[in-house]
Amino acid sequence: MLTKRRSRRSSADRPGAPSALGRRIREARQALGISLAAVAGKDFSRAFLNQVELGRAQPSMQTLRVIAHRLQQPIEYFLEDAIDSSAAIELGLAEAEIDLHRGEAKRAEALITSVLQRPVALEVRTRAQVTLAAALLKQGRPLDAQPILDEAIAVAERSGWQPLLVELYDRMGSVHYLLRRANSAGQWFDRAISCYERAGLADPVLKARLLGHRANLH
Repeated sequence: MLTKRRSRRSSADRPGAPSALGRRIREARQALGISLAAVAGKDFSRAFLNQVELGRAQPSMQTLRVIAHRLQQPIEYFLEDAIDSSAAIELGLAEAEIDLHRGEAKRAEALITSVLQRPVALEVRTRAQVTLAAALLKQGRPLDAQPILDEAIAVAERSGWQPLLVELYDRMGSVHYLLRRANSAGQWFDRAISCYERAGLADPVLKARLLGHRANLH
């Protein structure tokens, strides 16, 4: 039993282990000298926060935002040490996408760049590149987005990731559109639409975006 306990503790203490996020939260809370109940408030239970600190539960992005606000830290602070864990990486990607929707492209770029500096699975890396390219395009930087998309498209085509390819082709179309290459942009948008139909996707918002981009060329 003693050996088993030590093994568990060692696993939890490794950098990038799932409890790294919990350790960051606990350290920030203790530094402020506030209780679990004070951080939880009426948004979630004290018991849940305790499980998060122990690495036995994973907060949603919305919950992590609440925790970060009450502990007076930016959300990136809590992802920093935990970014190598799959859960923390997913949180980082979700946060960057939220930033994009809020018009905070520079912040999204910084967060995704941080994710891409870590060892991540190839599919996750490709998804992150989609978001990074979108952030660069929002800032009017198509030439910076193009090589990122070139790499991501090559990987996604080899791997047969059709839903990702829809997004990638669409982003590449936007690159050419911003560079005033209407013919090339149209070809990429057509590829995105064809890929969408081939993949059998049923996302009306995405489809409307693709058709809208294609229509803007006329």
